Amino acid sequence: MNRHGAPTTFITVTPTMRSLIENVVEDLLLLLDEIDGEPDLEDDTEDAEHDGREPDWFK
Repeated sequence: MNRHGAPTTFITVTPTMRSLIENVVEDLLLLLDEIDGEPDLEDDTEDAEHDGREPDWFK
């Protein structure tokens, strides 16, 4: 009885639009790298690692 309706299409994404979105995402990542000062900066704390348990909000 859990039937999903047809997905809602908000906008049609053309190949050109997808390419523009990809370029913006790449530019934003480059900006973050400039802000951080280290392009390969990753959080090495143990909190950043996945411990295999589901997060509380997932339940």
